[in-house]
Amino acid sequence: MEWRTYIDESYNEHVFCVGGFLAPEPLWKSFADQWGARIQYENEKSSIAGYPRITRYHASDCANLKGEFRESRGWDIDRQIKLTKRLCGIIGDEGPAGLVVGGRTADMKAFLNGTPDCPKQSLYEICFRMTMLLVVSVMRERFPGTRVGLVIDRGRNFESVARQAFDSMSKDETVPYLKECFTGLDVEDSVLSAPLQAADFMAYEAMRQLELLRRGREDMRKSLHALIGTEIPLHISQFTEQNFADMRKMIDNNKAGMRIDEGIESGIEMAVTSGHSLSLLP
Repeated sequence: MEWRTYIDESYNEHVFCVGGFLAPEPLWKSFADQWGARIQYENEKSSIAGYPRITRYHASDCANLKGEFRESRGWDIDRQIKLTKRLCGIIGDEGPAGLVVGGRTADMKAFLNGTPDCPKQSLYEICFRMTMLLVVSVMRERFPGTRVGLVIDRGRNFESVARQAFDSMSKDETVPYLKECFTGLDVEDSVLSAPLQAADFMAYEAMRQLELLRRGREDMRKSLHALIGTEIPLHISQFTEQNFADMRKMIDNNKAGMRIDEGIESGIEMAVTSGHSLSLLP
């Protein structure tokens, strides 16, 4: 039975996250039915009140009452909270595993200046690669032999970056189990894909949580706390400053013709070059 991982990205000027959910294919059908039914309920409610319908759930717009979720279109804090609670309940009912990898843009700028389009595309690529390795780790430990399809949103800013990273890692002969794990990388339209809308929710909530941590706050956002309360498997990881320093060292080693892992302290060389370790994730 094939599994599928739906992932999306969320970021502001300070932090960047790639996140989503992993589950077997039959679960996603039931999930989509429930999610779609709730969106249909909201649209019927809007129509009765004379307001426009929403095309899909969008985490940032819903949380900030903008776009299709503007107050002028019939939305307010109370309605936004009720929708978020119900969507958390749907995720909890179906039980997909949540996966998030994130990092701070300031850390990347400090250690990886000179990389193309630093830091957005570089951060996305790193987070995307680590999400792939996280999926492999989960599947090898709990469901060995099961294959997984990756799904991203069509036409987004990072689609080409994701394809290049996926192709590169899939061709890495030093980690044959990685190639064996994935069936391929597909794109879908998030307007029509409930699992991608859920991935958007997961990435956004994790991004906001990492932003709180960046500010020195350890309290948990209510939406994220609601997800954890559902007892679904949830893994949120943030790159450390040492990880980025080691990435810089690896680049310098490569330019100098030295062993790429020489002087590396955090174990990141395993994750980047061979995928055998997730020890860099705190």
